Amino acid sequence: MAVGLKINARRSSLSLEKFIKAQKNLSKPTSKLWPDHHHHHDDDNHQQPPDVDDEQGVRTLTLAHPLLRALDSAAATPKQFNQVHAQLAVSGLFHHPLAAGRAVKRLCSSPSTVGHAIKLFNCLEEPDAFICNTIMRALVNMNDPNGAMNFYYYQVVAKFVTPNHYTFPLLFKMFDELASGGGGDKVHTLVLKHGFERDLFVKNALIHFYFVSGRILNARKVFDESPESDLVTWNTMIDGFVKNGEQDQWKNEIP
Repeated sequence: MAVGLKINARRSSLSLEKFIKAQKNLSKPTSKLWPDHHHHHDDDNHQQPPDVDDEQGVRTLTLAHPLLRALDSAAATPKQFNQVHAQLAVSGLFHHPLAAGRAVKRLCSSPSTVGHAIKLFNCLEEPDAFICNTIMRALVNMNDPNGAMNFYYYQVVAKFVTPNHYTFPLLFKMFDELASGGGGDKVHTLVLKHGFERDLFVKNALIHFYFVSGRILNARKVFDESPESDLVTWNTMIDGFVKNGEQDQWKNEIP
């Protein structure tokens, strides 16, 4: 997979490769994400950009910085993305996690540029779980679970990135596609280590993983150990029992 994103040197001396290697930018102060507004209104009446939910339900900011708006419409071609990324890197804004997240998400929208997203990830000092999850999801969706596993162990874990509750379902899916039940057990250990065992989103993913692996007793144990359940939990339990040939057992589970 090609991972270079270069601009014609005759047109511009700025390129993605050069800015990734330009360590001096790492020490630059972070730019403001939107310009100061000089209104004559009281601070209490000043309206900040509204929060919105993305497709994962994660709260993100609607930012007014022109470079970030340009980033949202960039990446149609490597040249377009390079031009915007160069400006972000020069300003120091690229190293803000929100800007970096937008850049990585944009690159992961196409299988042909996921490698570039990984390259950008490697130059971040403190990547967050959103950025890591975005890259892992892209690799899994490309039917490359081995690539996702290598990225997680050799880059995410190596940078001590703290997972969030979207990380674990991705890991379960990754090991499911690798047909690695032992890998799923390791993820369960991580769930307990990071205190997500009572998170419904993670619990449902864990139950589903054990049913897919044919380990009904493990799925039932996870269900019993957490008192909270929702409609997804019950649908997962019923579907799991039926697909494992236990059509009658699930009837006894409904309260």
